[in-house]
Amino acid sequence: MDKICFVVQRYGLDVNGGAEDLCRKLAEHLLPFYDVHVFTTKAKDYISWKNEYHVSYEEINGVKVHRFKNQSRRNEKYLGQVNVDFERYVAGDKEKEEQWVKAQGPYCPGLIEEIKKEKDTYKKFIFFTYLYYPTIFGIPEVKEKAILVPTAHDEPFIHMSILKSVFQQCQSIFYMTDEEKKFVNHLFANDDVMYEIGGSGIEVPDDIHPQRTKKKYELGSYLIYVGRVDEGKNVPLLIKYFNEYKKRNQSGLQLVLIGKQFIDVHGTDDIKVLGFVTEQDKYDLIAGAEALVLPSHYESLSLVVLEAMKLKVPVIASAYCEVVRQHCLKSNGGLYYSNYFEFEGILNWMKSHLNEWIAIGENGKRYVNKNYTWDSIIAKMRVLIEG
Repeated sequence: MDKICFVVQRYGLDVNGGAEDLCRKLAEHLLPFYDVHVFTTKAKDYISWKNEYHVSYEEINGVKVHRFKNQSRRNEKYLGQVNVDFERYVAGDKEKEEQWVKAQGPYCPGLIEEIKKEKDTYKKFIFFTYLYYPTIFGIPEVKEKAILVPTAHDEPFIHMSILKSVFQQCQSIFYMTDEEKKFVNHLFANDDVMYEIGGSGIEVPDDIHPQRTKKKYELGSYLIYVGRVDEGKNVPLLIKYFNEYKKRNQSGLQLVLIGKQFIDVHGTDDIKVLGFVTEQDKYDLIAGAEALVLPSHYESLSLVVLEAMKLKVPVIASAYCEVVRQHCLKSNGGLYYSNYFEFEGILNWMKSHLNEWIAIGENGKRYVNKNYTWDSIIAKMRVLIEG
């Protein structure tokens, strides 16, 4: 059986992140076809890159995981100064770009050395996310064997000049959506690179108990957000909009936040901050929500949006996130807002059009069932691995 190797910044059952979660699921679904390995770091969080995993090798659900120590913590002081005006101080200067990538981390030169050493051992190396050190410094070492899963979107960092070779020299690219491919092709003129448009298979438990979980967390009617509770995900603006909605409207609606907190959010009767919950509780809570809200402007696929649709839960998304906006348009399984008054309008329309809201949920489920099955996703990835 051929050996393949995923390269990703974090990997584990307790790692919170959409790209990392997709990497793990892809790796596990490829086990019937390949001897699957992962090269990753010993970090659990992307803020500090602190080495929290103590073992250098373990097996997780049949996948062989090799962990490498990060040589430094994330340089928050430097990044804070530079990121304010990234394009002015970094983009276009190769030396400064490389300095930024190492400072941003995870800086794990041992991982790159292992890629060099084991280059001939693996049939393909599958690199997850374009932004991080393992991908940017790893692909040049094995470019003829490199499959890139970029999870790319329009942000300042993607305009670095050193990324041109990353996107042009890899053997192939596994895009999440048509929109991602169009964006990357326009930016890097890499139309000639072999590709597939895949995404992720979407699976949810058959045994869903929203009422039990609502009782457990003392919830009534609520919206739910699932993901990093972080400025980068635009959560503060969601909270601001929700609080304004409660001031302006008589409503018992609550907002539930699930995920690791990177900003301080204090729970109230109206805003429930649950942090990490079990997978079963997560799906139960999504299924019991009036809608899943995604305020982020930058997503390459958004697994949680597709999971909500699979559970027949309508989506309310930021209009500035093109990928999720397209999910809503293609499925008719959600609505989107570009300012507070549109956000308020959606919530009030939801309340007064219950039958239509149920129909929107049904539309979402049909869309996911048609486009996001693991059989189709794995078939597309295998085309690249065998290509």
